[in-house]
Amino acid sequence: MKKQQFTLEFLLPDSSVSALWDMVSTPEGLAKWFADKVEYTESDTMLFEWGVQRQKADIVNIKQQEHIRFHWEGMANREFFEFNISKNELTGTLSFTITDFSLPQDLDDDKQLWYSNVSNLRRVLGI
Repeated sequence: MKKQQFTLEFLLPDSSVSALWDMVSTPEGLAKWFADKVEYTESDTMLFEWGVQRQKADIVNIKQQEHIRFHWEGMANREFFEFNISKNELTGTLSFTITDFSLPQDLDDDKQLWYSNVSNLRRVLGI
């Protein structure tokens, strides 16, 4: 069965672009909210660990302070997960958007996992 793309948007009103960028683009930041341990294995590849599960992801697209796209090794080329950061110039509120892929029967569980992860991210950012 083919995975479908989905997008979730979260408003982070009391966060800075640089603090959020550090949380989504560095191994140290990602290990604080997304995985138990994260490290670079090559210049554009990160190894993510959750307990005994390990998975590598290549950074396939990056624009500093705006977005980063990862591709899990072994997944279909069109599948990725991506973090986007944008700032409303009028209100100063940050928008954090996550794009990912999921099997239809797993969509609710995968969304719930992202909600949980972003809850951890908010806690780490102090918001």
